[in-house]
Amino acid sequence: YGAYLGFGISVFFIFFQGWTSFAPWSVQKFFMNYVIVVVFIFLAISWKFWHKTSWVQLNTVDLLSGRRHIG
Repeated sequence: YGAYLGFGISVFFIFFQGWTSFAPWSVQKFFMNYVIVVVFIFLAISWKFWHKTSWVQLNTVDLLSGRRHIG
């Protein structure tokens, strides 16, 4: 549940960090606050294509190997 909570908090901060650009509406403030989201998506996709990495199916990911057993 920690990953879901972290994802939710991140989305909250991403979309509500620039709430002042909505009231009153300001195009300049909107782009200043949210252009980094577009830049991140562009860089992530560019890196994926540049390095020719493949997408991994979730059902094939090994999350147990190399893990320490506690208890």
